[in-house]
Amino acid sequence: MERRTTLWATLAVAAAVLASACSTSTTSTGGDTPAPATQRVERVRLDAEGGFGFLSPFAYRAGGRGAVRMRLMFDTLIWQDAKGDYQPLLAERWTSSVDGREWRITLRQGVRWHDGLPLTVDDVVFTFQYLQEGPGRNTPARLLAVKATAEGPDTVVLVLEQATATFEATLGGITILPRHVWEKVDDPAKYRGDDALMGSGPYALESSDLESGAYLFVARDDYYLGPPLVRRVEFVPAPNQLLSLRRGEIDVAQLGIGDDTIPEESFAPFDNDRYGKVTNAGLWNRTIFFGLMQGFPYNDVRFRQAVAYAVDRPDLVKRILFGRGVVGSMGGLVPAAPTVPPDLPTYDRDLARAASLLDSIGLRDANGDGIRDLPDGSAFVPEMITNSRFNPKTAELVKEYLRAAGIDVKIVSLDTATADAVGAEGKYQLALVGHGFGSADPDRLRTTFSIKSTQKDFMRVYGYDNERFTQLAAEQLVTLDKNRRAEISQELQRMVARDVLSLSLYVTDRIMVFDRTVFDGWYFTPGDLQVNYKGVFMGNAFAR
Repeated sequence: MERRTTLWATLAVAAAVLASACSTSTTSTGGDTPAPATQRVERVRLDAEGGFGFLSPFAYRAGGRGAVRMRLMFDTLIWQDAKGDYQPLLAERWTSSVDGREWRITLRQGVRWHDGLPLTVDDVVFTFQYLQEGPGRNTPARLLAVKATAEGPDTVVLVLEQATATFEATLGGITILPRHVWEKVDDPAKYRGDDALMGSGPYALESSDLESGAYLFVARDDYYLGPPLVRRVEFVPAPNQLLSLRRGEIDVAQLGIGDDTIPEESFAPFDNDRYGKVTNAGLWNRTIFFGLMQGFPYNDVRFRQAVAYAVDRPDLVKRILFGRGVVGSMGGLVPAAPTVPPDLPTYDRDLARAASLLDSIGLRDANGDGIRDLPDGSAFVPEMITNSRFNPKTAELVKEYLRAAGIDVKIVSLDTATADAVGAEGKYQLALVGHGFGSADPDRLRTTFSIKSTQKDFMRVYGYDNERFTQLAAEQLVTLDKNRRAEISQELQRMVARDVLSLSLYVTDRIMVFDRTVFDGWYFTPGDLQVNYKGVFMGNAFAR
């Protein structure tokens, strides 16, 4: 007996949903159903954002947008549409057993690699083996324990070591590799051969400048789903996106990926019929992480709660984002996540309560200078590391808020590489981090906060040894019942909020301002709350 998870028998079904992906309205939100864009466009230019390195499946700079760019050249088995639902790409259909451990993937026929060789079940099986047992196992592209075998000329059977609620998302993130290229490569992260960028996707990379971050992608008219709507996609350096858009140097300004302060008057030149604007809830945020492994007072929940009561988060949204964002959720997920409980504490600014909590753990003003000292009378000057690439005003305001509570924070500004390395080891007292949430899925709670997490990067909180949390975090990953998984997610978020494992200061809105005379097909994918380049640039080609 099988549980039908997602089964699309024909390409027309995918087209019916995907054709609604491209907006022709001037403004919209992630919940709108945009109208299709049908006319081919010669060129669309976007900001290079500093570049994302060599765009092979193993060498691009970490970050969701690097992966999205790489996948203009490479395909996955399935792909999200404008509603966030998974649709066929290399897979024509896929089913799951009732227990979620066995998946059967039927491949689309007639797909070819860019060099003309056919894409076969051998390529798909090889990909899983290469990522799990081969040289790809130590790269960011590695995946969960799964055994892949071929069953006939067009079917791949995947058997999981254990069922996971996120496996469909995993399928949507696995880049299928050409076996005849990568089977000869022992160090994929360093491979720079001419065929390293050869995939089956709708675009090929014609040129790149890794120093400036400039890339030029050219559409493949022989793509198996039809020619992409946009013929040439260019990423060019544009440090000030709104100014570059006004000058005609780029065709869309994508805002809300960082915390650059943009006053309202900067948007005034785009308030006319030529320009469109799409807004959506965002995924990028600034968060304070606590060094739980650094001992007192960081490992004391009362100290962390005091910090939360001292920081004026709504004021940050007003002064840093000019209102284009929201206060972060205390539960550890993006505020727009569907499982965020309505009853989470908000820790509204309350200096009296912060003072009471600090007094209770012995952090008092010992010499009358207004600054709190350690219980032994020595000075308490916690260090807060921050990444120099982000807006320094946020750190300055946090310092100001905490000083009002008697905590004199020393700001230590580090370059990106150093800040990321220190954060990945958890070797800080306080860390003001800027990062995306990746998605709204509850498994982020496990990878970020569980002491059993194997994730090792600056977005990880180390040292939270809570047996109940650890057990529930593991349970949600293997819980296939959506209602039960949502219940677990809410309980986990309540623990994160109660114990203040992190303090999400704000989450920026995602905003796209674009020249409608060039291209009017922009949209955000609600499920991941971000722009889907491949879906946008393919337009209604899925209907061909």
